[in-house]
This record gives sequence, C-alpha cells and structure tokens, in this order.
Amino acid sequence: MDVSTTGQGTRRAYLDRLKVELITIIIVGHALLGYSGYRGSWPYQPIRKVRLAPVTDLLLGPVLLPMTLFAMGLFFLISGLLTPDSLARKGTRVFVRDRLLRLGIPFVVWVLLLWPAVIYVMYLLTGGHESYWTLFVRGRLDTGPMWFVEVLLIYSLGYVLWRRLWPGEPEPARLTGRTLVLLGTGVAAGTYLVRIVFPFQESELAHLNLWQWPPALTVAALGVVLSYALGWLLVSRTPLGRIL
Repeated sequence: MDVSTTGQGTRRAYLDRLKVELITIIIVGHALLGYSGYRGSWPYQPIRKVRLAPVTDLLLGPVLLPMTLFAMGLFFLISGLLTPDSLARKGTRVFVRDRLLRLGIPFVVWVLLLWPAVIYVMYLLTGGHESYWTLFVRGRLDTGPMWFVEVLLIYSLGYVLWRRLWPGEPEPARLTGRTLVLLGTGVAAGTYLVRIVFPFQESELAHLNLWQWPPALTVAALGVVLSYALGWLLVSRTPLGRIL
C-alpha cells in the first residue's frame, strides 16, 4: 500500500493518483468530443466544422468509449468508500455544512454564472441573436459537466438521511462473486428500465442524468457497504478524509 506521511498524518497516495488519472481521462475524452463523430450533444462544435479523420475516430473509439463505462463509476465508488467515516468523524451538522460549502456553493456558482456565460459566448460566436436571459431560461438550469457534483451532493445528503432513520451500526458485508453477479444483473435491468423513461442524454430538469443513476447509485452504495468491511480503507486519521 502506497502511503505518504505528512505533518497532519498519513495520506493514501494511490487514491490521489487514481483520481488524477480519472480526471485526465475525462478531460482528454471531452476535449476530443468536439472533433469526433462520437460527440453526441456535446455543446462545443468547431465553427469551421473541423473533424477527426474517420480512421482516427475508428482508433479512438475502442480506447475512449470503454473508459466511459468505469470512469464516473469509480468516482462514485471512492465517494461511497470515504463518506461513512467522514460522517462518523464530523457528525451530521458539520458533515452537511461541509458538503453544502464544498459541493453546493461551487455548483451554484457554476450553474448560475459560469456555465451560462460560456454557453452564451459560444452561442454568439456561432451567429446567435437571442438575449442572454432567453437562452438562460431555455437552458432550464443546465448543469453541464457539473452534474456529477449535483448528484454527489444528493447522494451524500441521502446517506445522512438514511443514517438518521436507521442509526444502528451496519454489519460488515462479505463481497462474493455471487454478489457481484447479482449487482451486475440488477444494474443492467435497472438501467434498461430507467432509460425507457429517461433516454440517454435526455435533457431533463436540472440535468440530473437520471439515465445514469442505476450504476452510479449502485457503486456509491457498494462503496458504503465496503467501507464497513474493509477497515484498511477508512481514512479518519488522514488529510484525505478531511478533504472528502
């Protein structure tokens, strides 16, 4: 286990490196979307219609697309692993306050100020003429790439509510192959049913990405369960735990 020591305690560097690698994958992937045939509803479209060569698209697809299957899921898993200890250490009031400050405030600033301004500038550059307010209202509080922060805040507060309603200490659970198969089957079935109502990349209110909730919520819950079973991952004495 890779553990570095600081003046405040120990920090598990492998988790930091994992997050950096995941963020790098997401940045590179999104940077390519504007030029790729896989761009979908990505808002950035080059004015000169610059596109990657078909052979480049063909080569990038098998590399980038599989990464989308696990990159965001790992973020939710890490959050689930670290959340129970954070709540136990800080208490409900401090935990909720910290989440609202660290997730809620950046989210509100992004949604109400930064992201609408970016979209409006892009809109003007592509020849649009509507007012900023008209475009803002039509966007229905578009969260853009910050949807993850919004959903993570909802999950965190939901976990607090769950612990308030059922305050007893959960029993550590064993993770077996059979459990993983059942989880995978449940996620597949749940994703299919949810996407009938909320199709992929549908623009719902506040852009909650509800079509992505079955796997996201499952791995976040799995992280919570594993946090009670894997004592080596609890970070109550580390700066990482204080940050998350």
